Order: sequence, then structure tokens, then C-alpha cells
Amino acid sequence: MEQLFPRGSDTLDKFHDFDAAFGTDDTLLVAVHDDSLEPVFNEQCLGLLRAIIAAVEDDPAVDSVMSVANLEDFQVQKKLFLEYPTAPRPYLPESVDEITDADRKRYRRDPMLQQGLLAKDGSAAACWIMLQADLRGRSDYLEEIERLRARIPEPPEGSGLRVFVTGFPVLHRATLELLWTDGIRLLAGALLLVTLVLVIGGIPARCLGAYFLSWPVSLGLLGTWFRLTDRPLHMFSNTVLPLLLITSTATLVHCGRAIRLGHSLRQRWRACLLTAITTSLGFATLSLSPLEPLARLGTEIALGSLVTFVVLSGFLQLVAKTAPSASVPATAPPARRRRPVVVLGVLMAAPWFLLAPERFQFLGDLLRYLPPSHPAVQDARAAEEVVGAQAAFEVVVSIRTEETDRHPLTDPAFYRRLTEFEEALIESAGGTIGSVLSPVTLLKYLNTKLEPDQDPVTEFRVTDRAAKFAVRWLVAPYLSWFAGTEAADNESPLVAALRDSMKQLLSTDGTRVRFGCRIPEMQPEAVLSLAERLQREVFPEFETDPRIASIYTTGYSVLVSETAREVGATQLRSLLWGGAALAILLFLVLRSWRIWALAIVANVMTVVALANLLWAAQIHLNLYSTVLTVSLLAIIVDDTLHLLLACKQHGSIDRALQEVGPSLRLSSVSLAAGFGLFFASALPVYQQFAISAICGIGLAYLYDVWVLPAALRRFASADPAH
Repeated sequence: MEQLFPRGSDTLDKFHDFDAAFGTDDTLLVAVHDDSLEPVFNEQCLGLLRAIIAAVEDDPAVDSVMSVANLEDFQVQKKLFLEYPTAPRPYLPESVDEITDADRKRYRRDPMLQQGLLAKDGSAAACWIMLQADLRGRSDYLEEIERLRARIPEPPEGSGLRVFVTGFPVLHRATLELLWTDGIRLLAGALLLVTLVLVIGGIPARCLGAYFLSWPVSLGLLGTWFRLTDRPLHMFSNTVLPLLLITSTATLVHCGRAIRLGHSLRQRWRACLLTAITTSLGFATLSLSPLEPLARLGTEIALGSLVTFVVLSGFLQLVAKTAPSASVPATAPPARRRRPVVVLGVLMAAPWFLLAPERFQFLGDLLRYLPPSHPAVQDARAAEEVVGAQAAFEVVVSIRTEETDRHPLTDPAFYRRLTEFEEALIESAGGTIGSVLSPVTLLKYLNTKLEPDQDPVTEFRVTDRAAKFAVRWLVAPYLSWFAGTEAADNESPLVAALRDSMKQLLSTDGTRVRFGCRIPEMQPEAVLSLAERLQREVFPEFETDPRIASIYTTGYSVLVSETAREVGATQLRSLLWGGAALAILLFLVLRSWRIWALAIVANVMTVVALANLLWAAQIHLNLYSTVLTVSLLAIIVDDTLHLLLACKQHGSIDRALQEVGPSLRLSSVSLAAGFGLFFASALPVYQQFAISAICGIGLAYLYDVWVLPAALRRFASADPAH
């Protein structure tokens, strides 16, 4: 799963540091909802919660389980002037009949239960299953998630209870599963549809036979390279074959039509070679991305494009030698000048998207990668309604321990500072943060024990009394136990009972404090904006405290948002570097500044027009739109190269359009058919991919066959190269 995250980034380093200090942030959320809207404190609900805990708590993939059904409680006793805790006992009694109305009221105000363990109306309770830290890096990660999901028991029939299982691992697994199954199915469909289009377009059967015979050879060569380099699969592996299959049809169309007409393959082969090079150059720019799957995809498609071209062209050369030698003239009439089409193309290429660039948004929410009817989406939405915000937004405070006479965590006054920090954090977030789990939460919990008759806990601050109690009976023994200065048999029973909970608040070496925030799913830019606002408005004030070394944000929401930002940067970087490389190649081929400039303008107009269409339709950017950007850039330049090389060969735009115009039209239709089949997928990202691809291919044909010839007639008719 870490394939998604940018390599070598400070954000990923902080995420790993958080994992090392507090354990993994990978969790499964199991929400149990009572359809009758009765309080969850009934025998059936508690029985199901306890059955879920028993099913997963001893699993080797699980670190701990946190639920209202396995919390342990204690009371505070006082002897003389000393307050001390009693031995821990279960938070809930064995029988629901033992729960009094006073208990129910206390449960509602308990801050520990307001951290995603209990719905505010009491209609749902949750089990948070914390996974082992090393699970995420294992090759069988997704299988382990499914195995855990299968171990969770279902509610009894007729009980009125419902169980929802969600969490980032569940959504990630569902997304990859659908991407692979849909990708394989659509690959077969695209192959059949493209073949049908090529047959209707008049490509000879012997050329189609050569096309299909070339694929086992190409796949064998690529498979050998994969085995020799020991390249693992990645999340874009399912797109490698479809992209190679669809983009290689252009070579088949141009060479196959030349064979049918009895023309020499020399000129067409040269143009197809240059287009294979442009495709490889375009995808090679993806290897500059710090996102490992995109970098691997760029290398694989770049090499695959050259291999498939060499093998296919070799088979087509054999077909050409056995083809009839009679020359059949091209029957396509010369393209007429159509000023309205050219004017429309110019208007479409105006940068209208600059009027409201904020409409371009990245699809960062994994729920929107899946169809709304998918069970994983329905479970996530239902759990969000009953439990609240789930996205992890972590704030970590690093503590200086070597420059102070007293460890800050054993100083009750330090907790007043942490309370002020949490209040500033929530205030600056402006209502975005749904809940916070921190040492402050623990102190508020202690307040309910020390002063049970106070107002609801959300209305009073942490007191010195609670801080002193926590330091003496919880924090100091906790740090001593992990430092090895206190024997396990002398450990406080209270610390033993609360250790798993305290490990989520304090690092075992006492150098970090966690403020585990839960926020709703937001756009990546909004998450990063929140992190930057806290870094600018809140953190500097508290980093001046000599006890605090640094403060930073991390968590899945920050990491996924940083990935989204990097995907956008990769798209722009690929567009710029790929465009520059292709522009240089165009000039080396054309050797004319004027024609080269017109070709560049036509290609830029295509890109801008496509951006306008996507902007108007509000098609969001996503991980797959990066692949689409590079594919379309190569397709646009391919059409330009075929047209301009034909112009150089014949010295006439009309004759060039006679020769390559039908091939460009057929290749555009076959490409649109191949990419368009992805619209039949249930995945919204595949549907958007198909719409964007069809629009891009259509615009490339419009500007290369209509706008560019008109510009050449108007501005380059006197050019010697023309």
C-alpha cells in the first residue's frame, strides 16, 4: 500500500516516525448499529461486541482492540490525604440489568466514549481494531485484511442489529480488487471492439493476423525482462497491457492501409517509428515521479512501446513482401476548407478554465473511486453517520528530555500547557476536527473519577488535581515500566489495564505526545491547508516552550493529500518535460521553424481545449488522469507527425490528407473505441478516464486534420520545407 506514497518525502518520514512511536495508524472500524434506535446497552448488542472482540483480539495481525465492551474502569479512593485508584474492573457489568440510569448518564458524558466508541444518541457502538505495524509492508497485506474481515461475526437474524466494517485498508482492498477485475474484463472487450473497428475500416485480414501473432512474441520479450529485473506488480499494472494494445493499433492502421493500397511501407514505417519514439518519450517522463507505481508504469510503457513496434513492424514487413504489388490510388477526396470548424477550434482553445481554476479538484477520497452501490462504500457511509468523522489527522508534539531537570511528562504543570495547545488546535481548525484523543482526554476522564458531581466534562478544564493523579499513578509507572526500571510483577494493575490506551497517547520512550484528531473526508487541498494553517498559526507559539522540541502533522489524511498534490505535480511535470522532448523531436524531423511553431501551437490548442472540456464537465483529476495526460500527449503528436511527414513527401497538404487522412480517422476511431469501452466499467475513475480519452482523441483529430492544415495554408505555404 505504501506504493501510493511519495518516496523520500519528509511527509513519509514523519509517518514512519509516528508508526515507530505509537504503532500503526492502520485500523479497521467495526460499527454495530441498533435499527430500533434503542440504547446499545442491551444484551444482544453487548454480546455481539464481545463476540467481535473475542474473534479478532488474539489474531497475529491485530495489535489491540478498543471498544466499550472491553474497557476497564476504576474508582478513586481517599485515605488521609492520599488519593489512589482501586483495582481495575470491566467498564460495563456482565449483565445489562446492573446498569442504572446514573450509569447511563455517566457513560454519555465520559470523554473516553466520545472518541468514536459510542454514537451520541447511543444507537451505535464501535470496535477499533488496531493492526500490527509490520502488516502494511507485507506482500499478503490485502489477503490479511480480507481474512480479518471474514472473522468478524454477523449479527443474529431478527436481532435488528447491523454490522458495518470500514477503514482505509478495506477501501484500499476493494478499490484494487475492482480495478483488476474490471481491467481484465475491459481488456478483452477492448480487443474485440478494436478488431471490429479495424475490420470495418478495411484493414486486410493478413495484417490483423500479423498483429495478433506479434503479441505472443512481444509479451514473451517483456515477460523475460520482468523476470530478469524481478519487477513486482503495482497498482497500475492492470493498465500496461490495455495501453500497449490500444496505442499500438495506430501502427497497424497506417501500415495496414499502405499494404492494402499497395504503397511502399518505407515512409509510413518511418512515421510509425517516430510515433513509437514519441510515445516512449512521453511515458518515460513518468519515471521522474516520486510515486513508485507511476515511475514503474512510465518505464514499462516506454520500453513496451518500442518492443511492440519492432515486433509488429517486423511481422508487417513480412506481410508486405507477400502482398500484391499493384498500386491502388487513394480514393479519399481532399479535405475542404471549413472556416466554421476552424473558428470553433480557436474558440475552444481559449483558456476558459482560468475563469475558475478551483473547479479542477483531485479525487482524493477513496470512497469516490468506488461505485456508490459497492458494499464497502455503503458500510463506510453508514459508519460515518453513526460514529462520526473517521479520517486520521495526527498532531505529534516532540518533547525535550535531555535539557530539563525533570521529565516534562512527570510535571503536572506541563499538562496545562498541553490543554492550552489542544484548545488552540480545535479553535484554529474552525470546527473541522470532530474529536481528539490525547493525554488531555485522559485527564478529563480522570476528572469524572475525582469530581463526579461536576458539570458535563466538555464544560470544564483539566485540573491540577487530575494532572497530579495521572503523573503519580499512570505516567510515571508507565515510563518506568518501558524503561525497564520497574519489574513487570511490580507494575501497577491500573497501568497494565490502560497500557494499550496509553500507548496511543504517549510514546514508550516518553519523547512524543499524540493528539489523534478525527476529521471528515475532505479534498486533499483542504487537508493540506488545515495542516499549513496549524503550522503557521498554532505551532510557533508552543514551540517556543523549552520543553517542546517540535510539532508536526501526519496521518493517513495528510499522507493521501500529499500524494494527491504530488500526482498533480507529476501531471504538470510530465506535460512540460514530455512536451519539451516532443517539441525537440518535431523540430529535428521538420527542420523548419515556421512549420514547427504552427505544429506546436496546434498541439497546445488541443491540450487547452481538452482542459476546457474537463473543466466544464467538472471531471476530477485522479491517479489515472496522469496516465491519460501522457497517453493523449503522445497521440496528439503522433497525428501531427503523420500529417507533416506526408506533407514533406508529397509537397501538398491536399495530397497528404488524401494519403493519411483516412488512416488518421480510422486510428482515431479505433483508439476512441478502445478507451471508450472503459465507460462500461462500474468504477467512476474508469468512466472518467473513458470520457476524457474520447474527448482528447476527438480534439486531436480536429486540430491536426482541420486546424493545422488551415494554418499551414495561411502561414506556411511559401516555406521551402512546406
